[in-house]
Amino acid sequence: MITIYGARDCLACLNAKQLCEGYNFRHTFKDVKNDLDSHNEFMLKYPNETKLPVVEWHKRYIGGYEEFLTEIENTINNYGDGL
Repeated sequence: MITIYGARDCLACLNAKQLCEGYNFRHTFKDVKNDLDSHNEFMLKYPNETKLPVVEWHKRYIGGYEEFLTEIENTINNYGDGL
């Protein structure tokens, strides 16, 4: 399961979400700007994070969009399309 902490007005956040949809990954998008519960959860987990999105894969911190894309590419290279 993938969790994306982001905002609806953030292009990189939407790209991370579309990446999940393109690979049919189960994911949750948490809008930290418009949902107080998501915002509070994000601030507790990542109080020093200044950029969005922040992506977790199986509760493991991945980073932003570029790091997420790299993680997917590395996973595909290691395990093939049958993620």
